[in-house]
Parts: sequence; C-alpha cells; structure tokens
Amino acid sequence: MDLNGNCIWVKKLWCYKWGKEFPIQMTVDKNGNIYQIGGFSSGGLIDTNSVLDGGFLAKIKSNGDIDYIKK
Repeated sequence: MDLNGNCIWVKKLWCYKWGKEFPIQMTVDKNGNIYQIGGFSSGGLIDTNSVLDGGFLAKIKSNGDIDYIKK
C-alpha cells in the first residue's frame, strides 16, 4: 500500500491439493521490503514460485518483485 492506503501490488500464497498454508509473521524494513515467514503442509506457491513442504522465509522487494524464498 502507498501512504494513502491504495493497493500497489498483490502476491498470492496458496497450497497444493488439500494442504494448508501457514503465514506466521511479516515485517517491513526501512526500505519497504517485506519479510514473510511461514510454512506449507503439502507444498505451495508464493506468487508463481514453488515452495516445498515445511517452513520458508521470503523477501519481497518494495516494488513487488520476489527477491528470494528460502526453506
């Protein structure tokens, strides 16, 4: 969101099949980059990036580009 509350970009977080996604915590640094930790019970996607079962740490840049996803 920008300073006026307008949505700038959106990323999907979803599980394969009948699994569950677990977004646990999110924080934003001084440059507007987002750090998300969470997990998947049966693998899933963050936007178009595949993530296997288990926990992850993702960094999404302030412009919406995914910088990295680590397991």
